[in-house]
Amino acid sequence: MKLDILRRLCQFFSLLQLRTLYKDLIRPFLLVLDRVESKALRFIDSSSLTDCLQPFSRLRNV
Repeated sequence: MKLDILRRLCQFFSLLQLRTLYKDLIRPFLLVLDRVESKALRFIDSSSLTDCLQPFSRLRNV
């Protein structure tokens, strides 16, 4: 949803402003997802189940 808002704002803001919006609104959300993922993996605590999952950070770098 936040990405959709950012996409809609493209016509009204400069690239620098869009980058600032991304860094302030979207990146923190992704960092929260990383923390949630690491906690979930600790709860599961089974390498046979978690080894096949790609971490969010790796998926973002693709």
